Amino acid sequence: TVLRTEYRTATKKVLVMVDECKAIGYLPALEDSLAYARGFGIQIWCFFQNYGQIKALYKNEHEFFANVGIQQFFTVNDYETAEWISKRIGHNTVLSTSANYKPNRQIQSFSDSEIGQPFLNPTKLFGLDINFQILFYFGKQNPIPVFKDFYFENEILKKRADENPHAPKNKR
Repeated sequence: TVLRTEYRTATKKVLVMVDECKAIGYLPALEDSLAYARGFGIQIWCFFQNYGQIKALYKNEHEFFANVGIQQFFTVNDYETAEWISKRIGHNTVLSTSANYKPNRQIQSFSDSEIGQPFLNPTKLFGLDINFQILFYFGKQNPIPVFKDFYFENEILKKRADENPHAPKNKR
């Protein structure tokens, strides 16, 4: 590949966007470059529809995820992806109180215990706002909840872009 032929200090950063990765198919160069492209000033932004697509193409999907700088998830439509995101977010600890009552003895007892539960249950991911996204940023432990900010609705961003001919007329 070009990256292997000559090493130079990057003077400009390059963003490579690979959309519909599943339709393109397995690309060994993509898999290899995720691990070292950052050192060359190259960011690779891959788009998949769900976690299963990554698993189908890249047999070591954990390594694939380990080498990306940002993991960005929009509306979730399948349980496997929702479960993976839920596990990635992690668990929290909650206090659970249980009561035991025996009516014939008039004895009541209570006990408290801490239990772990998913911070965000997979089924809850299906009901998130369509404009909501979850980001995992390299080097940060906690996920970052973000709302989409459409450039054509944001006055600062709108000034930086040409008019989108595909945007609805009332959004221009």
